[in-house]
Amino acid sequence: MSVSTSWICSVRTKKNRCFASVSQQGNTFTRGPKEHNHGGNPGAQLRAQAISLDKAAAREDIYKSSGKIVTDTLLTHATDEVQLPKVSNLQRTANRTRQQLRPKHPTDLEFEIATAHIPTSHINNAFNQLKDRCPQVQTAQAQKLHKLLNYLEKTWITSASCPPSTWSTYKRVVRTNNEVEGWHHRLNHNSPTKRMNLYLLINTLYDETKLLPLQVRLITQNKICRIQSKKTQSKQQKLKQLWTDYENHDMITSEYLRKCSELADHGED
Repeated sequence: MSVSTSWICSVRTKKNRCFASVSQQGNTFTRGPKEHNHGGNPGAQLRAQAISLDKAAAREDIYKSSGKIVTDTLLTHATDEVQLPKVSNLQRTANRTRQQLRPKHPTDLEFEIATAHIPTSHINNAFNQLKDRCPQVQTAQAQKLHKLLNYLEKTWITSASCPPSTWSTYKRVVRTNNEVEGWHHRLNHNSPTKRMNLYLLINTLYDETKLLPLQVRLITQNKICRIQSKKTQSKQQKLKQLWTDYENHDMITSEYLRKCSELADHGED
């Protein structure tokens, strides 16, 4: 006589615990008295398969980026019929799998903030006030300062190619080029050689275009997002409050920029 085994539904969250069960005896399965109290998850099989493949790939190449591992897995096994698994969860699984097999990653990222945190329409006036405060005496130090201000004015204030509207970060959530640099780093890391000729570059960029449909699906389904630490989120809220206070004329430009620089001193982007 074969041994009977009971299988219970794996849905056991704090808000919902499912008591549906199946009894197995050999190759015979018998449904239990309780029915499932939740809907099915058609993407569960893909998620389980992706997790297994992610772990295997992470152990095989401990220096391969988790993003590349997840992308290769989804490109190979994802279908149009099911919901895609969340990218950040798969990346976390890959990183945890090889956590003890490679050097530790940095625990934080420090970004610098520019003085471009004022509206574009206010930049010219603020810069002119800064110029007015420059000493007018003909000393060597004052001449160097005037030369610097003239360069800044021609390059960033009155320039037709780089006017303030192109670099002002006022009320912008993304204020650095880290996303672009991250893409460049991944492109270089995945390139077949360090020095690519034109034809290899074209093939590499073509491979990048194959990722676009997958990335659009992931973003549409909220499976990929920009990850921020609690510390960064807290300082982002402080910056938003500074924006509000500045717009409401609760502080002058110099005070506003000083407080922005204080956030920069503490590692805010």
